[in-house]
Amino acid sequence: MKRDLNQLIGAIMFIVGAATFLLAAFMKVQSGGVPAAAFLIIILSIGCYFPDLFQDGSNAPSTLRICVLMVVAVFSVIMVKAGWEVRDLSHFYANESWIYILGLAFGAKVTQSFAEFMSGRLGKKGNAAPTISTRTASSMTAPSINGGTSSYATHIERNALAGNPDDYGDV
Repeated sequence: MKRDLNQLIGAIMFIVGAATFLLAAFMKVQSGGVPAAAFLIIILSIGCYFPDLFQDGSNAPSTLRICVLMVVAVFSVIMVKAGWEVRDLSHFYANESWIYILGLAFGAKVTQSFAEFMSGRLGKKGNAAPTISTRTASSMTAPSINGGTSSYATHIERNALAGNPDDYGDV
């Protein structure tokens, strides 16, 4: 029931935001504040309609995902406002310090995802992360001299008997 209510609120917010943005475009609003606010409503509506976007592998809300969305939303709103008020692209200017802020936000998200994966927290619906399967040496195959395949263990044994220490393999 709660999910349906969130999706309804998200759908209403999206319709209101999109309608406001389109009205601002058709009415040729000079100030960028109205379209920027409409764009912010559209971004927030996506979060309401798809609340799973904010959940990590254990179905708990991820604070960092919300923070990354807000950083991107602030950047997007500022760019919509600035872009709305310029007459041509030669006057459109974005401060280069934004790249550091966005890079920090996305870098933090990547670091968090990597840390969750390595700690085993990441998985589907709260399950542990998938583990790397190991195979025994006898189940691995390597190309043989006559074009067929032989077991990896046989390949290692042949090289060991031939006195080739560089190709013993890792078992």
